[in-house]
This record gives sequence, structure tokens and C-alpha cells, in this order.
Amino acid sequence: MGHQDTVAIELDADGIHACLVNLVSNALKFVPRGGHVDVAVKPDGCGVYLTVADDGPGIPAEHHARVFERFYRVDEERSGRQNGTGLGLAIAAWVAAVHGGRIGVESRPGEGAVFHVTLPRAAG
Repeated sequence: MGHQDTVAIELDADGIHACLVNLVSNALKFVPRGGHVDVAVKPDGCGVYLTVADDGPGIPAEHHARVFERFYRVDEERSGRQNGTGLGLAIAAWVAAVHGGRIGVESRPGEGAVFHVTLPRAAG
């Protein structure tokens, strides 16, 4: 990685670890056998941009704003199979917020999901 690809950010390693583990675990729950989960970390103009993308069933648009709420699950039948608590994405969102960042999702049914976290550049 060259110097222009390097960005300094201040972070709590345990928190960022929890954020990534929850995003990857969530993707793995819903990706079909033989599917893919891709994780990328890259600098952007304001800090660092993390993405976790999968080729699972996707999430209908009406649920995008709520998937980061504690205990919220898109589909009880689908979530029940996974024995999830509905906390993983809420934890990921909390970690992003604590670091001054933000989290979001892009998804359409049948087209997988991409969760993205933006973390700001370190001050100074």
C-alpha cells in the first residue's frame, strides 16, 4: 500500500472488531451455499470506507432504515432459522456512531446486500 493509500484513523480495536464480526456473521447467515461474502477496506477522502457485500437474498427497501435497530429482524421466518437476536447490526451501527462514522445498506431482493461503514480521518 503506497503512501497515498494510507489514512490515519483513531479507533477502538475491540469495537471495530465487533463491528466487522457482526457484519460478516450477518452476511454468512443469509448467503446461500456456494455464495460469496466480500470484505473491503479502502481509504476515501474523509477517512476509511469498509464494505461487507454478499450475494444472499437481499433486503427489501422498506426495511433498510430499520435493520440497524435493536431486535429488529426483516423476516421472522428467515431470522428464526438463524437463531439470531437482532442485535448484530445494531452493535455495528453503535460502533460506527461511537467512532464518529456512519453505517448504511444498499440492497434489493434477490441481489444480495452491501453494508458500508465510513470512519472519519483522525483529527490533526
